[in-house]
Amino acid sequence: MAAQVEQLRDRVLEMFESGSRYKAEKIVTVAVYLVLVVGTVFWAFSGEDRTNELGASYGYETVGPLDAKIFFLENESGDDWTNVRVVLNQAYLYKIDEIEAGDRAALRPADFDYYYYVPRPWGRNDWETLARKKKPGPKAPANIEPKKLEIRADQGRLDIDLTKSPKGKSSG
Repeated sequence: MAAQVEQLRDRVLEMFESGSRYKAEKIVTVAVYLVLVVGTVFWAFSGEDRTNELGASYGYETVGPLDAKIFFLENESGDDWTNVRVVLNQAYLYKIDEIEAGDRAALRPADFDYYYYVPRPWGRNDWETLARKKKPGPKAPANIEPKKLEIRADQGRLDIDLTKSPKGKSSG
């Protein structure tokens, strides 16, 4: 292997000595370009994962004897979160002023308020196709199945589709 590297080095030196200045500049330009491209690609893929810019973890447990769900939200980042809004299934909202770094907030379905009701599909027409479902109560039902979770804070945001990767646990 060392002999092949030595031969390659000798060929490159010979090409520089025997060739014109234009040929040498062209080779150097291509080599610098390749180094920049490889360095840029390496740098672009070596950064940290920014899909969870908040540093949040989420889960829920079903307490067996009570058959009640308890949701938890943990701040695993080094920053306190301020002006925190948690939206469950795009319908129920929980608000808290601050969650300190390393803290965990435990939430019950009753902590989530129903905040959004449109009795018809979006658009200017179609008033005749009003929704057939009744408006839910002011609080999330105790048996709610989490499907989508959105966390918003002044420090960032996180959207989790729980149908793809649920983090729920049951304990009895």
